Amino acid sequence: MSRWTESFKSHPFQAEWNTLKSELESAHVDDQTVVTSVQELARLKRVVAFIDSILFSIEPELAPKAIWDTFHQQTTPCLAQVPILRTAAIAGSWLARGRDFPCSQ
Repeated sequence: MSRWTESFKSHPFQAEWNTLKSELESAHVDDQTVVTSVQELARLKRVVAFIDSILFSIEPELAPKAIWDTFHQQTTPCLAQVPILRTAAIAGSWLARGRDFPCSQ
């Protein structure tokens, strides 16, 4: 295994990304009657699945470590916000606002 592949596999982003996927897999909106919240959570799950498919296609041998650092910087605050999704009244507005911010800085 090359140093780039090893760096990719051991980067803290990997653990946080897997935790984020796991948290979203079990996430649900408490009040299913708030249609906007249900739709926004479903959209977030689709976005994470889409990003995951892109990550799967990245060749660790060719990707610089800075990419994983940037992904980690974005994943950390997202993961910290997932518990908010449990409250339907907040989830819809929180997820909708998420579209207003760029994915990387």
